[in-house]
Amino acid sequence: MTYKQIAEEMKKRMFRISPSSVRRFLLRKPRKKKDYSPRSIPRHLHEGVKALVDGLYEQCNTQTTQQIIESVEHKMGVKIKKDVIANIRAELGLYQYRVRYGHAVRIVNRLLRIIYVEKKLEAGEHFLIHSFSDESYFVLGRESSHCFVRSRAAAIKQAPKHAAKKLIARIQKKMKQVLEKRGEPCPD
Repeated sequence: MTYKQIAEEMKKRMFRISPSSVRRFLLRKPRKKKDYSPRSIPRHLHEGVKALVDGLYEQCNTQTTQQIIESVEHKMGVKIKKDVIANIRAELGLYQYRVRYGHAVRIVNRLLRIIYVEKKLEAGEHFLIHSFSDESYFVLGRESSHCFVRSRAAAIKQAPKHAAKKLIARIQKKMKQVLEKRGEPCPD
C-alpha cells in the first residue's frame, strides 16, 4: 500500500491524515529514552545515592522526603533537591501508598479477651483508668500516614510500631452489661 492509499483508507474511517503524515509516522525511528541523570548530583555519585535512598526506604518506608534528603547529605555529603528524590523513587519502582494497619487482635483471641474482662469485672475491677472503643488504632500526635513501597501489599503493617499508638479493645458494652447485672452504676 502506498502512503496515499493509507491516507484514503484512514479518511474512510473518519481520520483525516495526509500522505506525508503517514510517511513520517511509518518512517519514525523509536527513540531510546535517556537514563535519568540529575544535574544536582555528580554523575559518578548518582548510583551510590540511588543505592542509599533504596536502603533508607528498605529500613523505614515511611520516611519523609526531607528526612531522606538530610540522611543523604549526612552520609554522602551531597545536597539534593526534592524532585531528585521523587525521580529516584520512580526509577526504583517505589510508589506512595497510605499506610494501612491490619488487625492485631485475631478473632480467636477476642473470646479470650472477653472472658478475661468478665473475670476482672467479677473480681471488682471497674476499668476506671482505661478507655474502650471499637478495636481501632488511635494515633496520638503526628505520625507518618504514607509509605513508599514497591507493592500495595507491603503498605499493610501488622502492628503499631509507635508507642503513642494504642490498641483499644471493644468491651465497653460487655462491661455495662455485667455491671447492670450486678446492679452497680456504670461509670461514664
